[in-house]
Amino acid sequence: MTTLSAPGSTVMDPRLFMRLMPETGQLFSIMNPVFTSSSGLVVQFIGAHHDEGVSTIARDFALTAAQYVDGSVLLLDFDWGRDSHFAYFQQVLRQSGRALALAELEKTLDLEIDLTPMVRLPGQPLVQHLFSFHALPETRLLFGRPHSGLGSTPELTPCILNRPDCWAALRQKVMLTVVDSPPGSQSFDGIVASSAMDAVLLVVRAESTRMPVVENLRDRLLRYGAPLAGLVLNQRRFYIPNWIYRLMGRM
Repeated sequence: MTTLSAPGSTVMDPRLFMRLMPETGQLFSIMNPVFTSSSGLVVQFIGAHHDEGVSTIARDFALTAAQYVDGSVLLLDFDWGRDSHFAYFQQVLRQSGRALALAELEKTLDLEIDLTPMVRLPGQPLVQHLFSFHALPETRLLFGRPHSGLGSTPELTPCILNRPDCWAALRQKVMLTVVDSPPGSQSFDGIVASSAMDAVLLVVRAESTRMPVVENLRDRLLRYGAPLAGLVLNQRRFYIPNWIYRLMGRM
C-alpha cells in the first residue's frame, strides 16, 4: 500500500486540539483496529441530528489515531457547507499563536485522491474540485475540506453515491480514513455510504435523543448492510439511561 503522509515531523501535541481526552483514546483501544500493509481501514461516525456531537468525536478520534497509526490518517467531512474542521483547526492555531503552522494549514495539498466518481450534483455528470486537502502541521492528520455551492448552482448540495470502488482505492492510499457523516434525519448520504465502511459508530447525545429516533437510524443502517460496530454515548453526565442498555443489547 502506498500511504500518504502529512509534511513535517510529528511533534505538535494533538491534545492542543482535542476535547474528549481520555475518552477517545479509550474508544480507539476498545475498537482495536487491526491494520495491514496491504489495505487501510475506513471508520464512519453518524448520528440522527446535528447536535449529537458527531464532528467533535470524529475529529478527536482521528487525532487520537494519528498518534498510534503507522501511516496517514484522513478526516473526511461529508456534511457539506459547514467547513467545521478547517475552521476549528484554524481557530486553535490562531489562538495559540502558531502563525507558521497556520500558514501551513492553509496550503492545499495534492494527495492524488479522486473522489469525483462518488459525488453528484443534480443535472451534472461529474463534480470537480469538491474537496481541497490539507494537513494539520506537525502531525500525521490530513483532512478533506468540503466545498459546496460549485459553479453556477450554489444552491445545490452534492449527494454521495454508493461507490465501493472509490473506497477501495482510498484504502490503498490512506492507512485510516475517518468519515464525519451528515445527520441521518436530514441526509441520506451517510446511510448510502455505510455499507462500504469497515466499521460504523452510531453517536447518540445522552438525555436528548429519543430512543425511537436512534432505533430508526440503526435499522436503516443495518438494512443498507452497515457494519455497525457500536454506539457512542456523547455528553453523558452521571448515569446511562436504561433505554441505552436495552438498545445496545439489540445491536
